[in-house]
Amino acid sequence: MPDYSSDTSRVSVVIPCFNCRPFVEETIASAFHQTLEPHQVIVIDDGSTDGTWEELQRLKAHRFPALQILTHAQRANRGPSATRQRGARAATGDYVAFLDGDDTFQPEKLAIQVQAMASHPEVVLCHSAIKVIDDRSRAESFEGYFRHNPRIPYELRKRKDYLHNNFINTSSALARTAALKSIDFEIPYRPNQYYEDWLCWCLLAQRGRFLYLDSPLTCYRVHAASTTSSMDKETYKLIRLHAKLESTLVLLARSRIGPYSIGVIFSVWNCLKKMLEEYRGDRRQ
Repeated sequence: MPDYSSDTSRVSVVIPCFNCRPFVEETIASAFHQTLEPHQVIVIDDGSTDGTWEELQRLKAHRFPALQILTHAQRANRGPSATRQRGARAATGDYVAFLDGDDTFQPEKLAIQVQAMASHPEVVLCHSAIKVIDDRSRAESFEGYFRHNPRIPYELRKRKDYLHNNFINTSSALARTAALKSIDFEIPYRPNQYYEDWLCWCLLAQRGRFLYLDSPLTCYRVHAASTTSSMDKETYKLIRLHAKLESTLVLLARSRIGPYSIGVIFSVWNCLKKMLEEYRGDRRQ
């Protein structure tokens, strides 16, 4: 096994969590038990109501004394983008590794990614393949989806599909802290906000290249019960279109004016067109 003990790079692991009590101990343990010891492990509770907050206090007191616990004012529920950004702003390491409150890291995840980033100074974000845990019946679909990436450093905005597809798993992402802190990826929270991570990647893409590693360094938990499974398909489609439109408008407002703006404007128009088509369909029924 490689020796990473001499690596001086500092990684801050940022764990946003909302109602993750059954999984959060395993998640935190995977962050601490790395071959490259993390500089910080920061967990941000997003106003959980299932006892997650109390569980975090117990874990800090009895198992992980170095754990840093944050929350929003009045323990408000402000959504994933505000929660991730809260953690990123508190990071003091050279890198930020995102880890959702129900996922886990493989033991060499941080070490492998830091080594890869050191070899590519132009890269601002490194992400990887994933391994599905829990509901393995959907593993082939999810694992295959997050493999649709180049095997060399790439410019996200030069991908023809970057405004339509997000092939970056959030819990696999390691970003340079300075680049991450230079962007504002928080958006006002509302339920069914599906594109906040995609917005972060698109804004970060203005700062440098991305690098994909085709090794499953992150375990991605897929739950058998889906909040969208019981929703009417047409209603669900409209909700997704609303969320995509808002995120694309935010991207347009916060991006540098340049040739890529044309594609973003076209994406806004495309979202509006699809929404109008859906509304016309609803009216005819």
